[in-house]
Amino acid sequence: MAELTTEDTIIAAALDLAGARGWDAVTMTEIAAAAEVPLAETARLFPDKGAVLDGLGRMVDAAMLAGGPADAEESPRDRLFDVIMRRFDALAAHKPGVESVLRSLRGDPLTVLARLPGVERSAAWTLDLAGVAAGGLGGVLQVRILALALARVTWVWLRDESPDMAQTMKELDRVLANAEPVLSRVGQGFLRRKNKPKDELGGEDQPADS
Repeated sequence: MAELTTEDTIIAAALDLAGARGWDAVTMTEIAAAAEVPLAETARLFPDKGAVLDGLGRMVDAAMLAGGPADAEESPRDRLFDVIMRRFDALAAHKPGVESVLRSLRGDPLTVLARLPGVERSAAWTLDLAGVAAGGLGGVLQVRILALALARVTWVWLRDESPDMAQTMKELDRVLANAEPVLSRVGQGFLRRKNKPKDELGGEDQPADS
C-alpha cells in the first residue's frame, strides 16, 4: 500500500471530521489539528475548504489512474464500468464524509460551480482510460454526459450498504446502458459520420444520372 502524502492525510482528516460533525461545521484549524499537520503547512497546501475538495478530486483521480488503461479486449461499456468502479473503491473508506460534503453542496450552488472544472476533468480522464474519448465538440458533450451519469450513480452509492457495492454496480450498469447510445452518437459515431465520403452522405459531388 502506498504511503500517504501530507495532502492525503489532510484530506482524510477533513472527511473524517465531516462524517462526524458535518462539513459545514468543520474549520480549517480543526482539519489541521486532526491531521497533525502544522496550520501554516495546511494553509499552504489547502488555502480553504474548497481547495480540500479539489484535492479530494485529484486524490480519487490518482487512484483511478493508478490502475492504468482499461482492458482493450472488453467492450466500451465494460471498460467504462471498470474504470468508474475504481473511483468508488477509492472513496469507500470515507463514505460518511463524502455524503456530508455532497449534502452541504446541494445548498451552495456557487461552490458547486467552482468545482465543475474538476468534475469535468475527472470525467475526461475516465473516458480516456476507458479508451472511448473523442475530440472536439463530441468530446465536450461526452464529458458533460458522463459527469451527469457519475453524479446520479454517486447518490445510489451513498445509500448502498451492501459489502460488495451490488446496488451501485447495478445502477452504474443501468446508467451506462442508457448513456451508451448517446455517448457513441456524440463521440465515435459522430466522428465516423463526419469522415464519411461525400457519396455516402449524398453530397453534391455525386455523378448525375445519365
